[in-house]
Amino acid sequence: MRTGRPDAPVALITGATGYLGRHLLRHLCDGGWQVHALTRSDPAASNEQAVHWHALDGSTERVCEILTATMPDVVFHLAAEVRSSHGVADITPMVSAGVLFGTQVLEAMRQSGVTQIVNAGTYWQHHDNQPYSAYCLYAALKQAFADVLRAYADLYGFKAVTLELADIYGPDDSRPKLINQLADALVNDAQIDLSPGEQYIDLVHVDDVCSAFAAAADALCAGAPGTFQCFGVSSARAMTLRTLAERLETVSARHLRANWGARSYRPRETMQAWRPTTPLPGWSPRVSLEAGLLSLLTARGLRA
Repeated sequence: MRTGRPDAPVALITGATGYLGRHLLRHLCDGGWQVHALTRSDPAASNEQAVHWHALDGSTERVCEILTATMPDVVFHLAAEVRSSHGVADITPMVSAGVLFGTQVLEAMRQSGVTQIVNAGTYWQHHDNQPYSAYCLYAALKQAFADVLRAYADLYGFKAVTLELADIYGPDDSRPKLINQLADALVNDAQIDLSPGEQYIDLVHVDDVCSAFAAAADALCAGAPGTFQCFGVSSARAMTLRTLAERLETVSARHLRANWGARSYRPRETMQAWRPTTPLPGWSPRVSLEAGLLSLLTARGLRA
């Protein structure tokens, strides 16, 4: 990435303690970036020693202090409270993480003169491949923040990119995602109750998603001030759950003890594959599905 600086480019990451955030900060550190990260927990508790951690206190003023002190070339905004469904107690943390905190970051960027940001969106903003149709409240909040981000680009000359992400998978993942549940069932030879299995899943390996963020940061430098762009990060090879189960069986040489139809489809299940209108230019997945699934299964205990 060309920044005009003689030293390493500087990144600031929000959501750095999440699954994607942890992988992205390592990816950027390995790529020669100087990486700063925001956290609400104790920075001393992190084992990422190459990263400069900055504690938040909930105030916009504190975020302004951090941006002014670090002056990143690019902000990578990943922070969110991910919920496929929600209850009353989820409203405040979801809106705070999804809209309030992101807007605090944008205002801190404006006050400090930082103008480049790569934002994480989601394919859940496009239920059944619609231009906009929220799968859930989380997706609606992603859309709301994208509108705020566009306003800051229009009003204050920001250069902004939103990457709408397909399902992210990979090793070292403690999230209760379906792909991980399938892998655990195979590894442990356990039964698993599933829907009829005709919904679509679009998987992109976490390493490829990290390279997409780095590519988007490079593209920002060539963009004009006041630019807001939205790109899709997809495998372009979405498959049904049944097909994914077959791929896992082939890679593992094991039989998945699936009880097909034991569960009903969730509301607003993905019954049409997402096809991004504008894929990220110059980027495509490098980790094949077979290699990615094998690494996932191996990390979760598969033995030959």
